[in-house]
Parts: sequence; C-alpha cells; structure tokens
Amino acid sequence: AHPLIPTVAAITAEATPRSLHFVMPLWIKAILVGAPIHFGSFGGNAMRMVYVFFAMTSGALSVSGFVIWVSKSRTARKRKKAVRGKMADALPEMEAEGSLMASSERGT
Repeated sequence: AHPLIPTVAAITAEATPRSLHFVMPLWIKAILVGAPIHFGSFGGNAMRMVYVFFAMTSGALSVSGFVIWVSKSRTARKRKKAVRGKMADALPEMEAEGSLMASSERGT
C-alpha cells in the first residue's frame, strides 16, 4: 500500500492511521511540486507553447550575443590593423619633417 493512502486492516476493519502520522520531508514536497513545472505537464498545450517560446527566446539570445561579439571583435581587429598601416605610412613623412627626434637629441 502507498504510505499516503489510509488502509483498512483486514481483520478488525479499522482504518490504520499511517497516513495521519506521516510527515513528508520538505525536499520530497519540493520534488513533487517541481516535477510538473519541469516537465511542463500542467496548464495544457497553451502553457507548453509559452515554454517553447521562452526556450527559443533564450537560445536565440545566446546565439545573437555570440554573433554580435564575433562581429565586433573582427571590426576592432580590422581597425587596429588599419591604424597600424596608417602609422607605418606616416612614419617616413614624420621623420622627413623632423617631428621624430632620436632619444639622444631630446636629451633623454
């Protein structure tokens, strides 16, 4: 017999008080409450559709965040490369103008 269902003694026909004295631990109560929420077995098909919507939204959010991060890092890498190229192109001109002095000329 299940421990939560009162049983009837066969010989005396008295109800046994097993279920009246059984105190369910809190962790079992949490599992019994959480199982229908976890498996989506409450609320019918409308609630399942809500679950599917939130699951797809969270998946799309993480994928779009990754795509944005990759595109920004590529853009930053290209900008850095372009700045390095411009600096390399400008270096001979700056030396010719005399704006770049050797460290011995500056006194350092």
